[in-house]
Amino acid sequence: MKKVLLLLIGLIATMAVAQAQIKVAYTNADSILSALPDTKIQQTQLEGYGKKLQDQLTNQQKELDEKVAKFEKEKNDLPQIVLQERVKELRQIEENLMKFQQSAQQDLQRMEQELLGPVFEKIQTGINEVAKANGYAYVLPGNMLLYADPQHDITQKVITHLTK
Repeated sequence: MKKVLLLLIGLIATMAVAQAQIKVAYTNADSILSALPDTKIQQTQLEGYGKKLQDQLTNQQKELDEKVAKFEKEKNDLPQIVLQERVKELRQIEENLMKFQQSAQQDLQRMEQELLGPVFEKIQTGINEVAKANGYAYVLPGNMLLYADPQHDITQKVITHLTK
């Protein structure tokens, strides 16, 4: 019984020593992203593309609004067959506008992936390199932690590593 108890105490002590050697850090990837010069260039391109899509969407919406306003003015004077045709036309324009909006949103997300994907890979590589160089077994996302000691924040180390 004493041997089992001593073995159990030894095992617990060994586990405690092993756990004490594990180093954990955290970082804020958004802060790293905003600190990189690459990001500013990519963000500018993405915003330009987004504005272009938004302008197209606004123009199409304006065109639809004008046609609806014209229809509202003329609808009482139109024959039933023409009225039905105009309603059908307006619905088709509205449907096309919705499709364009969805497509534009997907295009913008695709463009964001294309432009920022390499930057995210660069950030991940930087985090990995800083973690290995400093002996961290784990690096957690800082925005997921309820509390973390600031001395374990490696965000600035990663920024420095990536911008040198």
